[in-house]
Amino acid sequence: MVLWVWGAGAAALVLSTMAVAAQGKPSFDCAKAKEDVEKAICASTELSNYDREIAAAYAEARKKLDTAAQRALKSDQEMFLAAREIALTVTGSDLAGVMKERLALLRGLSAGPAGQGPAAFLGEWRNENGSVEITGARYNLLSIKIQSAAVVTGKWVCEVEALADVKDGRIAFTEEKVRITLSRAGGALRIDERTPPNESQPPYCGNNGGISGHYFKVK
Repeated sequence: MVLWVWGAGAAALVLSTMAVAAQGKPSFDCAKAKEDVEKAICASTELSNYDREIAAAYAEARKKLDTAAQRALKSDQEMFLAAREIALTVTGSDLAGVMKERLALLRGLSAGPAGQGPAAFLGEWRNENGSVEITGARYNLLSIKIQSAAVVTGKWVCEVEALADVKDGRIAFTEEKVRITLSRAGGALRIDERTPPNESQPPYCGNNGGISGHYFKVK
């Protein structure tokens, strides 16, 4: 009869071996990889590690959010996956850089504070395309800076700055004839744009760009 003695040292060795084995493996089965971007990830230890870590960080980020914000994050993750494919095909783009930035965003994400007053809007909010920075200003106004751009290609860029207050749980102002509204959507921040009937796109953007969408609180 063989007697096995399971000690702390043996357990640590097994865990260490498992961690080493996980290195270089993505979050999906490379034997089933069909898309070019998946094949590129499987062929690179660096990209495989980023993919695995992004999947884990995405799962953890979802736990911090309510149902509505989870749905918004799912859509944002889909935008990242599209950006990942674009980064693979655009000359001079950096797929590793795109994945590294996504990992940093997911790891820094948190649910925004509850409430409908000014404090519920303060801070930095981000998504795959851009960021919103809201700080306190004089006379009960908030300073709002919004930046957004086409993922990877930069074919369009949007920049909006404004001073506005919170009324009925919303921040609303007009920028170049476009009505912009910021509101809280669960743990996320939502931006809506309403352009005039005769305008095809916001004048502060180019090439069919926009700032509408959900943004997530970051630390």
